Amino acid sequence: MTDDELTPSEREALAALPREPAPSPHLEERVVRALRSRGVLKERERWTLELSPLRVAAALATCIALLVGGFMLGRSSSATITMPVSIPEGMPGATSYAVSLQGAGTAYLRALEDLASSSHAASGEDRRQACEVALVTLYAATRQIAAIAPKDYMAREMLRAIETSEPAAARQQAEGSAPQQVWF
Repeated sequence: MTDDELTPSEREALAALPREPAPSPHLEERVVRALRSRGVLKERERWTLELSPLRVAAALATCIALLVGGFMLGRSSSATITMPVSIPEGMPGATSYAVSLQGAGTAYLRALEDLASSSHAASGEDRRQACEVALVTLYAATRQIAAIAPKDYMAREMLRAIETSEPAAARQQAEGSAPQQVWF
């Protein structure tokens, strides 16, 4: 709405409004200072942490201990991921799908764990082929999840991340409509 669209009575009402100057930009500082001088507001407590060489060394040792502890805990835990699966009642075959997928996922993770733990024993070519098969399988599984649940944010983002980094040959192999099997 512009001034041209106002009626004469609205213009008169607007002109009759009281005009006050804007407060000083330092008004807040003066008010706070005055309230502190009267004891209404307390001075802000400032605390500092003194960094002595002993404290820095203790903090560094704690960080290293947490890092090593987390690494050791991750290495000692199994690669089996158990997640509760909630299946709607009355959905035929849903339980068998969930059990089948969980079994396949567990087998995939165990195979990757075996590959990681036997890296010193496997030849360079064998390890390279195993990694390629694992990545192609992961890509194909991600594409299927994104096709099954196209509105799932995580599936879309995983697929986008893989598609931007995956070589074209692996992408073409995983894009087939039939289940993929890689033979070497």
